[in-house]
Amino acid sequence: MIDSFLDFMLGDLRKITDLYIRHQLVFNSIVVGAALLKLIISKKETDFRVNEEGVQGESIESLRHSRFKV
Repeated sequence: MIDSFLDFMLGDLRKITDLYIRHQLVFNSIVVGAALLKLIISKKETDFRVNEEGVQGESIESLRHSRFKV
């Protein structure tokens, strides 16, 4: 009885859910990989911007911490 309600309410989404459940490891790996790639790219861009500004004598970590001080 619950399956018939779900089929009626979700319609074609039920097929997509079944596909996701069967290949959950692949989909989750893609999402985690994309998030890690985004973090790595944004970190490299931040490091490049700091080096491009010609800041010398300070580490990147100290510059990051100084941004968030109030």
